Amino acid sequence: MPSFRSFMQRIQESRSLYWQLLFVTLAFTLMVVSTGIFVNNMLKNYLKREAENKLAQTETMIMDELREPQALMIHIVRDVRDIITGGGSAEDVENYFNDISEELYKRKEGFLFDGLHGYFEALGNVFIHAPEWTVPDGYNPTERPWYKAAVEANGKITITPSYISMRSGDHQINYACRLFDDNGKPLGVVTINMGLNNIAKSVPICASLKEDTGF
Repeated sequence: MPSFRSFMQRIQESRSLYWQLLFVTLAFTLMVVSTGIFVNNMLKNYLKREAENKLAQTETMIMDELREPQALMIHIVRDVRDIITGGGSAEDVENYFNDISEELYKRKEGFLFDGLHGYFEALGNVFIHAPEWTVPDGYNPTERPWYKAAVEANGKITITPSYISMRSGDHQINYACRLFDDNGKPLGVVTINMGLNNIAKSVPICASLKEDTGF
């Protein structure tokens, strides 16, 4: 009989140990799962914040890239208009374009300048461009996206859809503006080329850019 009691006692102890081990195992499993969920949520929130910060930084960079040439265009339009209305020649406008382009190409920072040009009815329907570029046969400035966009904007600075530059072969946009004299007579169109390579490095937009050609 004592041996039977001892046997039953060992069974009870074994059951007790089993339930203790099971409880510890379940508790450990629950702890691992809850910790995993907590860490996963924390990682998700961190990655979400990082993504939002990156998007905000990229948006700021793009807006800065777009804002600078627009502000520059205000001064260029004013200066070119003053040259023409003041009796200046096509050579005077070309010299001004060359001076501006030389300074912009020297810069180490800022938007990606890729040329300055315009078409001027008031100067004898002449096409002026800087830097120097051999105009292809059959090239008609009035049929180019920048000229059409400027005419449509009717005196306001506008941005063209993106296209591939015939001169550089890179994607670009143009800031363009049509000039008028005090009587509302059109003088011509001025446009500044902005390359998109800097923006493309931060945002994968190249594949969605409009495949067009022009200068």
